Amino acid sequence: MVRRMADYIVQRGDYWHFVRRVPTAFAHLDRRTFVRAPLKIRVEDDPAGKRAKRAAEEFNRQLESGWRDLSEGRVQEAGIRFEAARRRARTLGLIYEPALVLAETASTDELVQRAFRLAASGKIDDPLETAAILGGVEAESEIPSLSTLFETYERFRSFSNRGKSDDQRRKWRNPKLKVIRNLLHVIGDKRIDRITRRDALTFREWWEQRVLDEGLDPGTANKDLSHINSMINEVDLKLKLGLPRTFAGLSLEGASNNKRLPFETEFIQERLLLTGALDGLNAEARRIVFVCIETGMRPSEVCNLTEDRIHLEAPVPHVEVRPDGRETKNFWSVRDMPLVGVALMAMKEQSRGFPRYRHKADGLSNLVNDFLRNAGLMPSPEHKFYGLRHSFADRLTAIRVTDEEKDSLMGHAGGLYGQGPSLAHKAAILDRMVLKPPERV
Repeated sequence: MVRRMADYIVQRGDYWHFVRRVPTAFAHLDRRTFVRAPLKIRVEDDPAGKRAKRAAEEFNRQLESGWRDLSEGRVQEAGIRFEAARRRARTLGLIYEPALVLAETASTDELVQRAFRLAASGKIDDPLETAAILGGVEAESEIPSLSTLFETYERFRSFSNRGKSDDQRRKWRNPKLKVIRNLLHVIGDKRIDRITRRDALTFREWWEQRVLDEGLDPGTANKDLSHINSMINEVDLKLKLGLPRTFAGLSLEGASNNKRLPFETEFIQERLLLTGALDGLNAEARRIVFVCIETGMRPSEVCNLTEDRIHLEAPVPHVEVRPDGRETKNFWSVRDMPLVGVALMAMKEQSRGFPRYRHKADGLSNLVNDFLRNAGLMPSPEHKFYGLRHSFADRLTAIRVTDEEKDSLMGHAGGLYGQGPSLAHKAAILDRMVLKPPERV
């Protein structure tokens, strides 16, 4: 059946949109089921859809052209040529630069030296040698489209991500893939250097409408805008494209603070540390909560303790917070933490760590949050398990510790010089605010 252009035009809200299922012939190249794109034409301004039809025809022409290019391998081949030229340049001791970049930034001496280098090689007729030395393959051949942006971005971030655990990689990856899916839905697929400020504003308007229609927090939209901005900026930096900051300055107003609320010390003592109050949790989860209460450690830091990091027989019983197959939040998170009170009791029962929750801190937090809410052990609906860390910080403030002491115990960035407070010093601080433990852990 021959499809008419009108078949691809639909009304969504007050605007005309283009919607077309990806043809079976291109489904292996384009992973979307449907291609959706706003035509930016109001229905009331074009009730018969005549202007929308013309806009859809142009969009469809570009779409089919892109599918044909993918099918014929032009995009992949261009990327392969670019990578080959860059690798050859490295073997020659050169930094690969596209010809346009060389023309704009290289000195006359450098250009002359490169030309002599090519002549001396005896390979003037070799396209790869010419491309490697004189930048014959333009960088735009590797400029990703929106649908391939994350793959390129992840490759460029491989060094920065080298210390992440599988779970940390998942948490890092998912929100970035989500914003790309959202943006594809709103503006369709296009090369990132062809994404305009108008596209970015359309995406912002789409989020504004979702916030109004679905009651979402504007902060959710701002995360999307921040992620796409960061990804494009990173790729722009690495490929030296000089792209405008298309998504900069578009944050929505009214985002919630999302600051974790601390538990009052009295609530912790009388409700959470009441003997048997947490018996509904499995033993490992319950003991992780007890360690968090008395040390202020992040749940992920407790979950990932291994047997060789637990020192119960040391003069000052303590645990070592180390990366151990994962990335710590920051440099200062690596620290030794004394064990006192209920934390020491719990670790004596878990001297080999918490294998059930290793690299699974999110699952642990969800479990504890659900249990505390269902058991009536949350001070308010806004409280979360992580708030125990903020409670620990408040308790430190209450006994008037120095900023250096607080940073050392919390694993915060601070102006520490030398080794900072010793284990014995930190244990003495914790002893000053130790809580009465339950009879059993």
